[in-house]
Amino acid sequence: MIAALSFAEQIVANLVGPALTVILGTLIIGFWANRIARNAQARREDHALRERLLTQVTEAATRLYIATQRFWRAKKREPTDQLEELREALDEQYQETRVSGMALEQLLGLHFEEPEPKRLCHRVMDLLTIRYFQLTSGATVTLREKNKGEDHTGLSVIELKNSRMVLEKYHETLAELVAAIETGTLVVGKSSRPRELDGLASARHNPVGVDDYDSLRGETA
Repeated sequence: MIAALSFAEQIVANLVGPALTVILGTLIIGFWANRIARNAQARREDHALRERLLTQVTEAATRLYIATQRFWRAKKREPTDQLEELREALDEQYQETRVSGMALEQLLGLHFEEPEPKRLCHRVMDLLTIRYFQLTSGATVTLREKNKGEDHTGLSVIELKNSRMVLEKYHETLAELVAAIETGTLVVGKSSRPRELDGLASARHNPVGVDDYDSLRGETA
């Protein structure tokens, strides 16, 4: 009886062993396949997020930059009475970019572990603000004081009087911002879409920069 049981057990073992090996192998292969698929999906999502942020940042900054350049050229060749339409368009673009800039700063702060993307975005917007006021009501001492230093434009009060230095710093900072978004460490574990919507909604309800615009327009140098 014992021999019979042992023989039966041996048969079962012979049958179960290969089957168990197949099951375990399938589970292991499935685990690694799922892990590879998840990693690939995460990389695609990271790439899409970086691309979206790069597009939003560069578009917001470039629109205001182009508007300031268009107005600067027109001031040199057009009669004063013909500048009104361009000035209105520039004012509207300034306010739009300031609101977009605040939203983008929040998004960059949420999505990246390093502070650099948010800090550089803030600097780009401050430099564009200085350039805007250089062309309109003037970059006053008060305005330059508010925007001097590493936390803002990266330039001194005296340097902010120089339009060439402001533009050079703008182009330099925008290139640094693009590189920071391309290489920065993304925060993982949360969906990017809700974070984006939250950031935009917050900035739209608290459009910092528009108040600055209204208060600074009346200042004199």
